[in-house]
Order: sequence, then structure tokens, then C-alpha cells
Amino acid sequence: SVRRLIDAGAIVLGKTNMHELAFGITSANLAPHAGVVRNPYDPSLIAGGSSGGTAVAIAARVSPAGLGSDTGGSTRIPAALTGIAGFRPSVGNGGAERRYHDPLAVVPISHTRDTVG
Repeated sequence: SVRRLIDAGAIVLGKTNMHELAFGITSANLAPHAGVVRNPYDPSLIAGGSSGGTAVAIAARVSPAGLGSDTGGSTRIPAALTGIAGFRPSVGNGGAERRYHDPLAVVPISHTRDTVG
């Protein structure tokens, strides 16, 4: 979680825009205060994934790294569309050996697929 990163010395810059409820592949957030995440190299294109804002911040060199949730490609798709590296860790066996479990940090969509990358 973010708390573990802060405890390890990470500096949190802020929260980036993402697909509404982290459930989609376009990074379009239709909330009035949010909007669509645009590709930093061509604003007519999407950034992709639900974690597109993080990918844009990294690709635009605002941040050297960032976090995003990934259930079905939400960190890997924007990484591919913005030319950066994306990482999706294994979820383990889905039970007691689960590598990631923090329902307060990520909207739980699938207990066998949700990860933070």
C-alpha cells in the first residue's frame, strides 16, 4: 500500500486521473472534475487502461514511477500506449498466499485478478 511506500521513504506527489471506478480501458472519467486522460505524445489519443493518469505522469517525466491497479490490463495497456514499462505482479494462489490484499486501497473487482502494479 501507499503507507508501506511512505514508510520506506517514498515521496508521494499526488493522485492521477483514472478510468471511473478503475473499471475500463480508455481512462475516460466522466466525472465533471476529471475528464479523459490524454496521451502525452498525441492528445488526440487516449492513454488507455484504468491507470492511464499514472502512465502519462511517468511518460511525461513528471514522476519516475507510479502505482496503478490491474485486473485485466489496467497498468499494462497504458504502459504500452505511452511507451513506458508496466509491471503486473502475480496474485499468488489467491488464498492465504495472496501477494496483494488491501480492499481499502483498491476497488475489489476480482479477488483472483486484482493487483497493484
